[in-house]
Amino acid sequence: MNKTQSTNPPPTIIDSLIAQAQKILQDNYSRRLIPEEEGGYSASIMEFPGLVAEGDSADEALQNLNLAAESWIVAHLANGESVRPPVDFIGASGKIALRIPRGLHKQVCELAELEDASINQLLTFAIAEYVGRTTTLKTLEATILERLNTPPTVLNAYINFSTDFNQLKSVIAPPLPKMNFLDSFMPLVTNVKG
Repeated sequence: MNKTQSTNPPPTIIDSLIAQAQKILQDNYSRRLIPEEEGGYSASIMEFPGLVAEGDSADEALQNLNLAAESWIVAHLANGESVRPPVDFIGASGKIALRIPRGLHKQVCELAELEDASINQLLTFAIAEYVGRTTTLKTLEATILERLNTPPTVLNAYINFSTDFNQLKSVIAPPLPKMNFLDSFMPLVTNVKG
């Protein structure tokens, strides 16, 4: 081999994927940094479900998150999966166009009339209630699963409990009926008006 020739190997597919991942991460992805009760921080990227990193400091958690995100993106690209673009919060004007079936629209109009509320007020409350309930359920589930990281003596109680977890979820947040979505909010809207 001639000494003037480079000894660096040619770029591989992995190198190409890493470069793509680094370019993707330059976009404006939402990074969430949460201080943990026991110390340290956890960080996540909203658009990459399941991706979480931790660190003793905020900077360390974010650095670990970027490394994990790069690997996450490489894995997705290597498997031929697309990577979700960043959510654009700038375009959130507070206005949405919503297409719903005529029958549901009629029910919404009737319910709004009965509740002496506008359709906008009724739908805003219904959406907020659903989002809040979903967030609460996810938090509850995460808390339960976190507390279940205990010694094996408690594992048997968890096995018995986990079989009833779906029943617990259905009591806390029963599934919404398909066509009567807003009927379940009628008592709640009445209470909000005072």
